[in-house]
Amino acid sequence: MEFKPKSRDEIARDKLLKPGIYDFEVMRSEETTSRAGNAMIKLKLRVFHDGGEAHIYDYLVSTQEEKLASFCDAIGKSAEYDAGDIKSDDLEGCSGRAKIGIED
Repeated sequence: MEFKPKSRDEIARDKLLKPGIYDFEVMRSEETTSRAGNAMIKLKLRVFHDGGEAHIYDYLVSTQEEKLASFCDAIGKSAEYDAGDIKSDDLEGCSGRAKIGIED
């Protein structure tokens, strides 16, 4: 059998979501502290795509105001952001739309 082989990196990249905008749901949310000592929420997201789903981990750090505000707006928690009080327990089950990109 002859074929054009892919590199291991190409195979791994093919498994990743393509950059785009996807519906998501917060599966788990946990308050923790970043390496720099900042308040942080660790998220496990269910991202829906092409009739399937992928699980992605992301982090909301108190010092990343733009990301934090955008996330809260996306899930309908803008008032909580504006009040400066986001509880991780209140995030589980929330859903919205997210712009997904790929970092090297």
